[in-house]
Amino acid sequence: MPKIENMLQTMREQGMSDEVISQLPMPRIQKATPEEVVAFISRMDELLSKEQCISIMGEQGCNKTNKYSARHRLFYEKHKGKTLSERIALLHELDTPHKVDVCCLNEDGTITLKFGIDGEKGNWNCPCTPIKKLKPLVFPLTYCGCCGAHVQYLHEFSLGVKLRLKEIVSSKANSDGEKPCEFIYDVVGQAPCFRRCNAVVQRKMLSNLEFRKARPEDAAAATDLICRSWVTAYTGLIPDDVIAEKNAQRMANAAERFARPSGIYVAEQGGKVVGAGAFVPTEDHDLAGWFEVRVFYIDPNYFRQGIGKRFMDYALDLARTGNYPGVLLYVLEGNANARRFYEACGFVCDGKRKVQNVPPLENIRYVLKF
Repeated sequence: MPKIENMLQTMREQGMSDEVISQLPMPRIQKATPEEVVAFISRMDELLSKEQCISIMGEQGCNKTNKYSARHRLFYEKHKGKTLSERIALLHELDTPHKVDVCCLNEDGTITLKFGIDGEKGNWNCPCTPIKKLKPLVFPLTYCGCCGAHVQYLHEFSLGVKLRLKEIVSSKANSDGEKPCEFIYDVVGQAPCFRRCNAVVQRKMLSNLEFRKARPEDAAAATDLICRSWVTAYTGLIPDDVIAEKNAQRMANAAERFARPSGIYVAEQGGKVVGAGAFVPTEDHDLAGWFEVRVFYIDPNYFRQGIGKRFMDYALDLARTGNYPGVLLYVLEGNANARRFYEACGFVCDGKRKVQNVPPLENIRYVLKF
Protein backbone atom coordinates (compact mmCIF):
# COMPACT_ATOMS: atom_id res chain seq x y z
CA MET A 1 0.00 0.00 0.00
CA PRO A 2 1.38 3.46 -0.84
CA LYS A 3 2.45 5.51 2.17
CA ILE A 4 1.24 9.08 2.67
CA GLU A 5 4.62 10.21 4.01
CA ASN A 6 6.37 8.93 0.88
CA MET A 7 3.85 10.56 -1.45
CA LEU A 8 4.30 13.87 0.38
CA GLN A 9 8.06 13.61 0.03
CA THR A 10 7.75 12.95 -3.71
CA MET A 11 5.40 15.91 -4.11
CA ARG A 12 7.92 18.25 -2.50
CA GLU A 13 10.76 16.81 -4.57
CA GLN A 14 8.70 17.45 -7.71
CA GLY A 15 8.04 21.05 -6.70
CA MET A 16 4.44 20.91 -5.48
CA SER A 17 3.56 24.04 -3.55
CA ASP A 18 2.69 24.04 0.15
CA GLU A 19 -0.62 25.63 -0.82
CA VAL A 20 -1.61 22.56 -2.84
CA ILE A 21 -0.25 20.08 -0.28
CA SER A 22 -2.20 21.79 2.52
CA GLN A 23 -5.47 20.88 0.77
CA LEU A 24 -4.81 17.15 1.07
CA PRO A 25 -6.54 15.20 3.87
CA MET A 26 -3.97 14.02 6.41
CA PRO A 27 -5.68 12.76 9.58
CA ARG A 28 -2.44 10.91 10.23
CA ILE A 29 0.60 10.70 7.99
CA GLN A 30 2.22 7.56 9.34
CA LYS A 31 0.44 4.22 9.67
CA ALA A 32 -2.57 5.50 7.80
CA THR A 33 -5.48 3.12 7.23
CA PRO A 34 -6.44 2.00 3.69
CA GLU A 35 -9.45 4.34 3.88
CA GLU A 36 -7.20 7.30 4.75
CA VAL A 37 -4.77 6.50 1.93
CA VAL A 38 -7.64 6.23 -0.55
CA ALA A 39 -9.05 9.58 0.63
CA PHE A 40 -5.60 11.17 0.21
CA ILE A 41 -5.18 9.84 -3.37
CA SER A 42 -8.78 10.72 -4.32
CA ARG A 43 -8.16 14.33 -3.29
CA MET A 44 -4.81 14.28 -5.10
CA ASP A 45 -6.71 13.26 -8.26
CA GLU A 46 -8.93 16.33 -7.86
CA LEU A 47 -6.12 18.83 -7.24
CA LEU A 48 -3.50 17.66 -9.73
CA SER A 49 -3.37 16.71 -13.39
CA LYS A 50 -3.36 13.08 -14.46
CA GLU A 51 0.28 13.41 -15.52
CA GLN A 52 1.27 14.82 -12.12
CA CYS A 53 -0.53 12.03 -10.26
CA ILE A 54 1.12 9.32 -12.35
CA SER A 55 4.52 10.97 -11.88
CA ILE A 56 4.03 10.89 -8.10
CA MET A 57 2.74 7.31 -8.01
CA GLY A 58 5.56 6.21 -10.30
CA GLU A 59 7.92 6.77 -7.36
CA GLN A 60 5.85 4.81 -4.83
CA GLY A 61 6.86 1.23 -5.60
CA CYS A 62 6.19 -0.32 -2.21
CA ASN A 63 8.54 -3.22 -2.87
CA LYS A 64 11.25 -1.98 -5.22
CA THR A 65 13.59 -4.90 -4.55
CA ASN A 66 12.79 -8.32 -3.14
CA LYS A 67 13.89 -11.91 -3.57
CA TYR A 68 12.29 -12.00 -7.01
CA SER A 69 14.38 -9.11 -8.36
CA ALA A 70 17.39 -11.47 -8.50
CA ARG A 71 15.48 -13.63 -10.98
CA HIS A 72 14.86 -10.59 -13.17
CA ARG A 73 18.57 -9.68 -13.07
CA LEU A 74 19.59 -13.22 -14.01
CA PHE A 75 17.08 -13.18 -16.88
CA TYR A 76 18.75 -10.05 -18.23
CA GLU A 77 22.23 -11.55 -17.88
CA LYS A 78 21.04 -14.58 -19.85
CA HIS A 79 19.48 -12.54 -22.66
CA LYS A 80 21.37 -9.22 -22.69
CA GLY A 81 22.87 -10.01 -26.09
CA LYS A 82 19.39 -9.97 -27.59
CA THR A 83 17.36 -6.98 -28.71
CA LEU A 84 14.69 -5.44 -26.49
CA SER A 85 11.95 -6.99 -28.65
CA GLU A 86 13.53 -10.43 -28.28
CA ARG A 87 13.81 -10.07 -24.48
CA ILE A 88 10.16 -9.03 -24.32
CA ALA A 89 9.15 -12.14 -26.28
CA LEU A 90 11.00 -14.34 -23.77
CA LEU A 91 9.54 -12.84 -20.57
CA HIS A 92 7.28 -15.87 -20.20
CA GLU A 93 10.44 -17.73 -19.03
CA LEU A 94 10.44 -15.74 -15.78
CA ASP A 95 9.13 -17.84 -12.92
CA THR A 96 7.75 -15.32 -10.42
CA PRO A 97 4.41 -14.72 -8.66
CA HIS A 98 1.99 -12.47 -10.58
CA LYS A 99 3.73 -13.42 -13.79
CA VAL A 100 3.23 -11.06 -16.72
CA ASP A 101 0.61 -12.35 -19.16
CA VAL A 102 1.17 -9.84 -21.95
CA CYS A 103 4.24 -7.72 -22.66
CA CYS A 104 4.49 -5.86 -25.94
CA LEU A 105 6.58 -3.13 -27.51
CA ASN A 106 4.13 -0.64 -29.01
CA GLU A 107 4.54 1.26 -32.27
CA ASP A 108 5.20 4.51 -30.38
CA GLY A 109 8.09 2.90 -28.46
CA THR A 110 6.18 2.44 -25.19
CA ILE A 111 5.88 -0.92 -23.42
CA THR A 112 2.59 -2.43 -22.23
CA LEU A 113 2.51 -4.97 -19.38
CA LYS A 114 -0.67 -6.88 -18.46
CA PHE A 115 -1.34 -9.21 -15.54
CA GLY A 116 -4.39 -11.31 -14.63
CA ILE A 117 -6.04 -11.48 -18.04
CA ASP A 118 -7.91 -14.61 -16.94
CA GLY A 119 -9.70 -12.88 -14.08
CA GLU A 120 -13.47 -12.68 -13.80
CA LYS A 121 -15.89 -10.48 -11.89
CA GLY A 122 -15.82 -11.26 -8.20
CA ASN A 123 -13.05 -13.83 -8.59
CA TRP A 124 -9.61 -12.26 -8.66
CA ASN A 125 -6.37 -11.96 -6.73
CA CYS A 126 -4.33 -8.85 -5.91
CA PRO A 127 -0.90 -8.59 -4.23
CA CYS A 128 -1.99 -5.44 -2.39
CA THR A 129 -3.46 -7.01 0.74
CA PRO A 130 -4.60 -3.75 2.46
CA ILE A 131 -6.87 -2.73 -0.39
CA LYS A 132 -8.94 -5.89 0.09
CA LYS A 133 -10.00 -4.57 3.49
CA LEU A 134 -11.98 -1.70 1.94
CA LYS A 135 -15.72 -2.00 2.40
CA PRO A 136 -17.07 -1.18 -0.13
CA LEU A 137 -14.21 -1.87 -2.52
CA VAL A 138 -14.18 1.59 -4.14
CA PHE A 139 -10.99 3.53 -4.82
CA PRO A 140 -9.36 5.61 -7.61
CA LEU A 141 -7.36 3.87 -10.33
CA THR A 142 -4.43 6.14 -9.43
CA TYR A 143 -4.00 4.06 -6.26
CA CYS A 144 -2.68 1.20 -8.43
CA GLY A 145 0.26 3.34 -9.55
CA CYS A 146 2.09 1.98 -6.51
CA CYS A 147 1.93 -1.53 -7.99
CA GLY A 148 2.75 -0.07 -11.40
CA ALA A 149 5.96 1.35 -9.96
CA HIS A 150 6.89 -2.00 -8.39
CA VAL A 151 6.31 -3.75 -11.74
CA GLN A 152 8.42 -1.03 -13.38
CA TYR A 153 11.44 -1.56 -11.13
CA LEU A 154 11.45 -5.33 -11.60
CA HIS A 155 11.12 -5.16 -15.37
CA GLU A 156 13.87 -2.57 -15.66
CA PHE A 157 16.12 -5.35 -14.38
CA SER A 158 14.80 -8.00 -16.76
CA LEU A 159 14.49 -5.84 -19.90
CA GLY A 160 17.65 -3.80 -19.37
CA VAL A 161 16.02 -0.40 -19.98
CA LYS A 162 14.99 2.50 -17.77
CA LEU A 163 11.20 2.83 -17.63
CA ARG A 164 8.77 5.55 -16.55
CA LEU A 165 5.13 4.89 -15.72
CA LYS A 166 3.01 6.63 -18.37
CA GLU A 167 -0.52 5.31 -17.88
CA ILE A 168 -2.51 3.10 -15.53
CA VAL A 169 -5.01 1.59 -17.98
CA SER A 170 -6.92 -0.73 -15.65
CA SER A 171 -6.64 -2.98 -12.61
CA LYS A 172 -8.33 -6.11 -11.31
CA ALA A 173 -9.01 -4.62 -7.90
CA ASN A 174 -10.48 -1.41 -9.31
CA SER A 175 -12.81 -3.35 -11.61
CA ASP A 176 -13.63 -6.25 -9.24
CA GLY A 177 -11.82 -8.65 -11.57
CA GLU A 178 -13.49 -7.64 -14.84
CA LYS A 179 -10.31 -6.03 -16.26
CA PRO A 180 -6.63 -7.00 -16.02
CA CYS A 181 -3.90 -4.99 -14.38
CA GLU A 182 -2.49 -3.05 -17.32
CA PHE A 183 0.29 -0.46 -17.29
CA ILE A 184 2.02 1.48 -20.07
CA TYR A 185 5.63 2.66 -19.70
CA ASP A 186 7.87 5.06 -21.57
CA VAL A 187 11.39 3.79 -22.30
CA VAL A 188 13.59 6.64 -21.08
CA GLY A 189 17.11 5.25 -21.11
CA GLN A 190 19.55 2.39 -21.21
CA ALA A 191 20.01 -0.36 -18.66
CA PRO A 192 19.84 0.91 -15.07
CA CYS A 193 22.75 0.57 -12.67
CA PHE A 194 22.60 -2.87 -11.07
CA ARG A 195 24.49 -1.85 -7.95
CA ARG A 196 23.05 -4.80 -6.05
CA CYS A 197 23.76 -7.30 -8.82
CA ASN A 198 24.61 -10.73 -7.55
CA ALA A 199 28.38 -10.73 -6.89
CA VAL A 200 28.78 -14.32 -8.06
CA VAL A 201 27.13 -13.49 -11.39
CA GLN A 202 29.34 -10.42 -11.85
CA ARG A 203 32.53 -12.33 -11.07
CA LYS A 204 31.56 -14.99 -13.60
CA MET A 205 30.96 -12.32 -16.24
CA LEU A 206 34.33 -10.66 -15.64
CA SER A 207 36.16 -14.00 -15.65
CA ASN A 208 35.11 -14.42 -19.30
CA LEU A 209 36.48 -11.00 -20.25
CA GLU A 210 39.46 -10.77 -22.61
CA PHE A 211 41.34 -7.86 -24.18
CA ARG A 212 43.23 -8.01 -27.46
CA LYS A 213 44.28 -6.11 -30.54
CA ALA A 214 41.47 -5.54 -32.99
CA ARG A 215 41.23 -7.58 -36.17
CA PRO A 216 39.58 -6.68 -39.50
CA GLU A 217 36.66 -8.99 -38.72
CA ASP A 218 35.88 -6.86 -35.62
CA ALA A 219 34.95 -3.86 -37.79
CA ALA A 220 31.16 -4.28 -37.83
CA ALA A 221 30.69 -5.18 -34.14
CA ALA A 222 33.12 -2.56 -32.79
CA THR A 223 31.77 0.23 -34.98
CA ASP A 224 28.17 -0.64 -34.11
CA LEU A 225 28.83 -0.42 -30.36
CA ILE A 226 30.68 2.89 -30.83
CA CYS A 227 27.69 4.28 -32.73
CA ARG A 228 25.27 3.16 -30.03
CA SER A 229 27.57 4.59 -27.37
CA TRP A 230 27.51 7.94 -29.15
CA VAL A 231 23.70 7.98 -29.04
CA THR A 232 23.71 7.06 -25.34
CA ALA A 233 26.46 9.44 -24.24
CA TYR A 234 25.90 12.48 -26.42
CA THR A 235 22.15 12.82 -26.92
CA GLY A 236 21.37 16.24 -25.45
CA LEU A 237 25.03 17.33 -25.68
CA ILE A 238 25.47 17.13 -29.46
CA PRO A 239 22.69 17.81 -32.00
CA ASP A 240 20.91 14.62 -33.12
CA ASP A 241 21.64 15.28 -36.81
CA VAL A 242 25.37 15.57 -36.07
CA ILE A 243 25.33 12.29 -34.13
CA ALA A 244 23.53 10.58 -37.01
CA GLU A 245 25.97 12.01 -39.57
CA LYS A 246 29.05 11.00 -37.57
CA ASN A 247 27.69 7.48 -37.05
CA ALA A 248 26.90 7.10 -40.75
CA GLN A 249 30.48 8.10 -41.57
CA ARG A 250 31.83 5.56 -39.07
CA MET A 251 29.80 2.73 -40.55
CA ALA A 252 30.83 3.67 -44.09
CA ASN A 253 34.53 3.77 -43.17
CA ALA A 254 34.56 0.81 -40.77
CA ALA A 255 36.09 -1.80 -43.08
CA GLU A 256 38.86 0.58 -44.19
CA ARG A 257 39.60 1.70 -40.62
CA PHE A 258 39.94 -1.86 -39.38
CA ALA A 259 41.87 -3.17 -42.37
CA ARG A 260 45.06 -2.16 -40.54
CA PRO A 261 43.81 -1.55 -37.00
CA SER A 262 47.02 -0.21 -35.49
CA GLY A 263 46.46 0.94 -31.90
CA ILE A 264 42.87 -0.32 -31.79
CA TYR A 265 41.91 -2.79 -29.08
CA VAL A 266 38.70 -4.57 -28.14
CA ALA A 267 37.19 -6.04 -25.00
CA GLU A 268 35.59 -9.39 -25.70
CA GLN A 269 33.26 -11.44 -23.53
CA GLY A 270 32.23 -14.91 -24.56
CA GLY A 271 33.18 -14.18 -28.16
CA LYS A 272 31.20 -10.91 -28.27
CA VAL A 273 32.90 -7.53 -28.66
CA VAL A 274 31.71 -5.40 -25.72
CA GLY A 275 34.29 -2.59 -25.77
CA ALA A 276 36.53 -0.76 -28.23
CA GLY A 277 39.40 1.64 -27.68
CA ALA A 278 42.33 3.32 -29.41
CA PHE A 279 45.48 3.50 -27.27
CA VAL A 280 48.37 5.32 -28.99
CA PRO A 281 51.32 7.68 -28.36
CA THR A 282 49.98 11.21 -27.94
CA GLU A 283 50.45 14.08 -30.38
CA ASP A 284 50.21 16.73 -27.61
CA HIS A 285 53.55 18.59 -27.74
CA ASP A 286 53.49 19.65 -24.09
CA LEU A 287 53.24 16.00 -23.02
CA ALA A 288 55.45 14.49 -25.72
CA GLY A 289 56.27 10.86 -24.99
CA TRP A 290 53.00 10.21 -23.14
CA PHE A 291 50.40 7.57 -23.99
CA GLU A 292 46.86 8.60 -25.01
CA VAL A 293 43.49 6.90 -24.67
CA ARG A 294 42.09 8.39 -27.86
CA VAL A 295 38.95 6.27 -28.12
CA PHE A 296 37.19 4.44 -25.28
CA TYR A 297 33.70 2.99 -25.54
CA ILE A 298 31.76 0.20 -23.83
CA ASP A 299 28.63 -1.37 -25.30
CA PRO A 300 25.70 0.42 -23.56
CA ASN A 301 24.09 -2.98 -22.90
CA TYR A 302 27.09 -3.83 -20.71
CA PHE A 303 27.31 -0.64 -18.66
CA ARG A 304 27.88 -0.79 -14.89
CA GLN A 305 29.34 -4.28 -14.87
CA GLY A 306 33.00 -3.47 -14.21
CA ILE A 307 34.04 -3.91 -17.85
CA GLY A 308 35.04 -0.27 -18.36
CA LYS A 309 37.32 -0.30 -15.31
CA ARG A 310 38.99 -3.53 -16.42
CA PHE A 311 39.44 -2.20 -19.97
CA MET A 312 40.99 1.02 -18.66
CA ASP A 313 43.33 -0.98 -16.41
CA TYR A 314 44.41 -2.87 -19.53
CA ALA A 315 45.18 0.41 -21.34
CA LEU A 316 47.20 1.66 -18.36
CA ASP A 317 49.14 -1.61 -18.26
CA LEU A 318 50.01 -1.16 -21.94
CA ALA A 319 51.39 2.29 -21.12
CA ARG A 320 53.43 1.02 -18.19
CA THR A 321 54.81 -1.87 -20.24
CA GLY A 322 55.84 0.60 -22.93
CA ASN A 323 57.62 2.77 -20.32
CA TYR A 324 55.40 5.78 -20.93
CA PRO A 325 55.53 8.37 -18.10
CA GLY A 326 51.78 8.86 -18.09
CA VAL A 327 48.45 8.67 -19.91
CA LEU A 328 46.15 11.43 -21.13
CA LEU A 329 42.71 11.58 -22.68
CA TYR A 330 40.13 14.14 -23.74
CA VAL A 331 36.46 14.14 -22.78
CA LEU A 332 33.53 16.33 -23.78
CA GLU A 333 33.15 18.91 -21.01
CA GLY A 334 29.45 18.24 -20.53
CA ASN A 335 29.82 14.46 -20.34
CA ALA A 336 29.53 14.21 -16.56
CA ASN A 337 29.25 10.42 -16.46
CA ALA A 338 32.48 9.90 -18.39
CA ARG A 339 34.30 12.49 -16.31
CA ARG A 340 33.29 10.74 -13.08
CA PHE A 341 34.46 7.43 -14.51
CA TYR A 342 37.89 8.78 -15.51
CA GLU A 343 38.30 10.45 -12.14
CA ALA A 344 37.48 7.16 -10.43
CA CYS A 345 40.24 5.57 -12.54
CA GLY A 346 42.77 8.09 -11.17
CA PHE A 347 42.77 10.76 -13.90
CA VAL A 348 42.70 14.46 -13.02
CA CYS A 349 41.72 17.41 -15.19
CA ASP A 350 44.72 19.62 -15.98
CA GLY A 351 42.69 22.42 -17.58
CA LYS A 352 43.86 22.11 -21.19
CA ARG A 353 41.07 22.32 -23.75
CA LYS A 354 40.67 21.17 -27.33
CA VAL A 355 37.84 22.34 -29.59
CA GLN A 356 36.19 19.98 -32.07
CA ASN A 357 35.64 21.52 -35.47
CA VAL A 358 32.16 20.09 -36.04
CA PRO A 359 30.30 20.83 -33.89
CA PRO A 360 32.37 23.44 -32.01
CA LEU A 361 32.36 21.71 -28.63
CA GLU A 362 35.09 21.89 -26.04
CA ASN A 363 36.88 18.79 -24.81
CA ILE A 364 38.94 18.98 -21.65
CA ARG A 365 42.08 17.01 -20.93
CA TYR A 366 42.55 14.49 -18.14
CA VAL A 367 45.99 13.15 -17.18
CA LEU A 368 47.37 10.34 -15.06
CA LYS A 369 51.08 10.41 -14.28
CA PHE A 370 52.81 7.20 -13.20
